Amino acid sequence: MEKTTIVFIDDDRSYLDALFAYMRGSIFRERVWLRAYASPEAYAAAIREAERRFHLVAADVSLRQQVADVGGGALFVGLEDGSGDIGFGESISAAYSANPADTPRFDKYQPLSQLFSALLAIGMSQADGRGRQPAATGGEPLTHIVAIYSATGGAGKTTVAANLAKLLSFQGKRTFYLNLERLNSAPMFPAAEDDIAFARLLYHVRANAELAPNRLLEATRIDNDSKVEYVPPLIHAEEMDELSAADTERLLEAIARSGHYRFVIVDLESGQHPRTMAALEQSDTVIWLLLDELQCWTKTKRQMALFARLQPEAKWMARTRYVMNKYTGSAVHDPLAIGLAIDGFLPYMPAWKSVQRVEQLQGDPVFAEALRLVVCRKLEAGT
Repeated sequence: MEKTTIVFIDDDRSYLDALFAYMRGSIFRERVWLRAYASPEAYAAAIREAERRFHLVAADVSLRQQVADVGGGALFVGLEDGSGDIGFGESISAAYSANPADTPRFDKYQPLSQLFSALLAIGMSQADGRGRQPAATGGEPLTHIVAIYSATGGAGKTTVAANLAKLLSFQGKRTFYLNLERLNSAPMFPAAEDDIAFARLLYHVRANAELAPNRLLEATRIDNDSKVEYVPPLIHAEEMDELSAADTERLLEAIARSGHYRFVIVDLESGQHPRTMAALEQSDTVIWLLLDELQCWTKTKRQMALFARLQPEAKWMARTRYVMNKYTGSAVHDPLAIGLAIDGFLPYMPAWKSVQRVEQLQGDPVFAEALRLVVCRKLEAGT
């Protein structure tokens, strides 16, 4: 996806240096191409020599006419010193207005994460003309949501979900990992215990779902090794309990509409909580994990019957692939006895029986190859 080009015009060198220093260590570096000039004249010279389009120009509001005279088609955003009462949503609404006098304005000294999130939202609207997800180009497919589910705990959902996200990312496919479990096991991706990014994201999803894709950036973290992007899980189980089906639908839609990801991997809770059922319904593919043990078969059969009663018209069941995890090479139970056909097998990993660090559950070449053959190839084929 093309980066959004944001140009700052400001003669305060220390301010511009702070912008570039922040950008180098920020998630926005993956989405923004940042340029800066000390004057409108320098910007005009760059326009004459530019080899790419500038989507947005941020400068003091007094420079609006000078920037307009330069031309180039970039949207102008006014920066004001100390205007902290200018709201994010209000400014973006102005950006979509047909009245050219409604110039979006922002406080230049607000937190840079908030400033760049707002600027990127407007820049993306300029890039595609609507502020929605840009159309895929060059035959690039749209976001594919993959839910990892099991009727029983201990089936390896989180291990499979995290390894799948990393494998897809290593293959060059931009991937987002989302954990929707009530009680999280040891985090598979780095997460500070006091990180409330998920809670803040949910606030924006509930307050204004239309702008939520652009606020997603503030909540997103990147795993340095795999480049998988994710939101740290909610800290309190009670917060996850309050995540409704509608909230879940809006959240997944926001991630998909951001236009950044080829795959979204959703790590789900066992059972039939409304958020789980909503995520299953929103998914393009469901990977239902099974174990070759009596409790798993019994719960799977009962869970399928329950889903049939709760969602008699659910379409996601037809998009479900049944995968036996922790497979030892032979099975005691016959999946056909409960009407299932196994789509593939993931191996039992003896080294994972007792682990001390989550890193031991990631990156094993044997498991990765099985995951590639059983899951990735089918995702690539669209089946």
